[in-house]
Amino acid sequence: MLAYNSKVFFKTGLGDVYEKCTNDAKFVHNVKCKFDVKNGFTNYDGTGLLSHYHEAAYDAQMTAMAYIHILKFKEIEFLRNMNRGKGGKQKKPDANDLAEKPEDKKNKPVSELSHFANTWCNALMMDHYGSNRYYHFDPFKYKLDFDNRQTDGFFAHTCHLTFEDKVIENLTAGAISSLFESYGDFYVYRDTENSIYLEFFLIDKKAVPEGTLLAFCKTVLENPELKVIAAVEHENAPKFVAHSNFDGGH
Repeated sequence: MLAYNSKVFFKTGLGDVYEKCTNDAKFVHNVKCKFDVKNGFTNYDGTGLLSHYHEAAYDAQMTAMAYIHILKFKEIEFLRNMNRGKGGKQKKPDANDLAEKPEDKKNKPVSELSHFANTWCNALMMDHYGSNRYYHFDPFKYKLDFDNRQTDGFFAHTCHLTFEDKVIENLTAGAISSLFESYGDFYVYRDTENSIYLEFFLIDKKAVPEGTLLAFCKTVLENPELKVIAAVEHENAPKFVAHSNFDGGH
């Protein structure tokens, strides 16, 4: 989530992010990270570190390094943008200007209270296709964000389909997609053994003349070959309900 929303990384796999954070000049000069060699943490200090990829401990330190560098980069970027004048040009130095400068943030502890950190930390990206679908681990933030997305029409191109029992239970995503290929371009996401989400990028008006999601839902319900028993827009889809872990429920 941090890498994706920083808008700096073309690839957001852990290895790609780590390599950029530890080699790109935009990152490496902002903050210094060292192993605690004095207390014996020397296993990953030195050369030939690529051989350690996918070791749990090494992946953990890669994640920590990426976390630190991304937050520090965004802190500095924020101040740099704040210090720009009209037209994006750097403001002239002002003796009376006591505002913090970008350089002041370098090689200082990262802040987890910044707007960027507060928005994107502790959130889980659900796919890597750039749809920005994610869920907050904080229940309060999750509910607030979900309500805002519904209001803003964030899922305006996504619908939920439920099939008769066992129709798609053993089908691959490709096989399920082929059932709807004449309706347009979309991503398919499995929900349950009998249901899916379709996220449309284009609804083919040859198949659905109105070109709307509601019309698509009506069309597939009227096609007996598909064996769809329910088709609704995302806002009317079944909602996930967490277990009652904190109120004495079972």
